[in-house]
Amino acid sequence: MKKLILFFAFLVGAVIPSGGQNSVNQPEERAGAERPSKPIYLAVQGSILLSVNENVFSYVDNRRIPDLLTPQGGLQLGYYFTNNWSMRLAAYFGQNASAANTVDTAAHGFYPYKFKSANFFLDVVFDFLSRGDAEKLRTFYPRIYFGLGYAHTFGFTDSGHPWQKIDPVNNEFGFRLGFMGEFAVNRTFSFFFDLCGEGYGDQYNGLQPSVEDQNKKQGYAGFPLDLRFVASLGVIFHF
Repeated sequence: MKKLILFFAFLVGAVIPSGGQNSVNQPEERAGAERPSKPIYLAVQGSILLSVNENVFSYVDNRRIPDLLTPQGGLQLGYYFTNNWSMRLAAYFGQNASAANTVDTAAHGFYPYKFKSANFFLDVVFDFLSRGDAEKLRTFYPRIYFGLGYAHTFGFTDSGHPWQKIDPVNNEFGFRLGFMGEFAVNRTFSFFFDLCGEGYGDQYNGLQPSVEDQNKKQGYAGFPLDLRFVASLGVIFHF
């Protein structure tokens, strides 16, 4: 996680100075160096997320993979420092799915549960095409982003497991990498889709399987992260 934070700080440093240097020392490159006249943007989105953690085997074994698909809503507030680079704050509230056991462990059975999450990210965003006012308005703007975040999980339902304990409240740091495609109606309003992968500390789903669980199934709890894959649709307002 320390390496990720240092890498993120490097990206932030690369974004902010580049806007100021280009606009002062290279005024002739106005289309690519200056920020748009509407540098602030607000996005509203709805998402479907797929939870993947050490207990995903339980859903696979019981042919219940569709139950891992859950809804999420979110808001993003961003600012363009240049015509290609921006940063944004994002907040989400969603439902998540997990399970307390697999059929191969000592308790024998399927013990699914749901829980809620509030997720927050600070992203660095790169637009492959310039957003400058001097540029022709394009129909499609592709971009990629990387962010560091924090998640609060709560509202756990009872799994009914005979001995595995699920912590009712958890706080974990996370990171994400994603691709976003924006379809511009005009310079103020756009539609977009977003595909993203997220990783959190292993306590995100309230459960770290015991040594007994790990010994019962090869690779059952060998991965140190809880993962989510998120597909979203939304609208963006530039102002």
